[in-house]
Amino acid sequence: MLIYCDRYGRLGNNLFQLSTLISGSIRSNFRLLNFYFLINYKCFRLPEYSHELKKQYFRISGSILFNKLINRILLTFLHFIYRNGFGKILNICFRNCNNDKDPFDLNDKRFISDSKKGILVLSGWYFFDREGFTENSALIRKLFSLRPDFENRVMKFISQFDGFLKIGVHIRRGDFRVAHNGAYYFDDDFYIRRILEVRDLFSSSIPLVFILYSDEPVRLESASPVNIAYGIGDEIVDLYSMSCCDYILASNSTYACWASFIGEKPMFLLDKGSTITKLEEFRICRYYIPDHPVFAD
Repeated sequence: MLIYCDRYGRLGNNLFQLSTLISGSIRSNFRLLNFYFLINYKCFRLPEYSHELKKQYFRISGSILFNKLINRILLTFLHFIYRNGFGKILNICFRNCNNDKDPFDLNDKRFISDSKKGILVLSGWYFFDREGFTENSALIRKLFSLRPDFENRVMKFISQFDGFLKIGVHIRRGDFRVAHNGAYYFDDDFYIRRILEVRDLFSSSIPLVFILYSDEPVRLESASPVNIAYGIGDEIVDLYSMSCCDYILASNSTYACWASFIGEKPMFLLDKGSTITKLEEFRICRYYIPDHPVFAD
């Protein structure tokens, strides 16, 4: 059994972490115990489709606070057993995946063996299973589709733009000011230039709307006429309405990469030297190895 008992990062990271572990457990046939996943867990259809996972995945409770308590008690107990020399007897081991320079491959034979024959406690989020994720991508999309009440909120918002070709623009700043040495931190002028470049790829007869999504107040103003709208500021509704857009412009963020993956919509990954010259530069994100999105050929 593999116990994954923590959450790292924000929503996009959480989604790729758990879906990677679920797909890995299916591919390698080990049990996965998830103490707590997301405050937003109730948004997804994962619980109602859990029967399709052949009992390989289960949770303790829907309560984050309760799971934190159980998590602490169980980990304290497992660490106590391990420190007192019973780890090998009971096949208990721990794996830390915090090395951002060398993400851990879940297809490692010893890792799979430890997950099957005993209890393996996994921490960190620098792990990946590209093969398992690819094999189970259709199931992942099904498990992490939205429940009807949340889907209705998404469709209520995005239906305002029926008849338009929709380009979702994810503007993330905040921690990006210092993360990756500021490589993905862009000012308003940068986004305006990229928006105008995308606009110029289409005939003037095609109605376009650029829908801006951000976790902070954003208002872009352009001297050239551009139809701009804004997400509603709800983490789930914005993410899944972005996945309904025809194209996505974004920096290296798991949030936007998940929108591209879940909606199978092509995205352009922005960097400091970006210039958008053709639509073929937009590609669908198929997976996300920590800090390295994987795109369709």
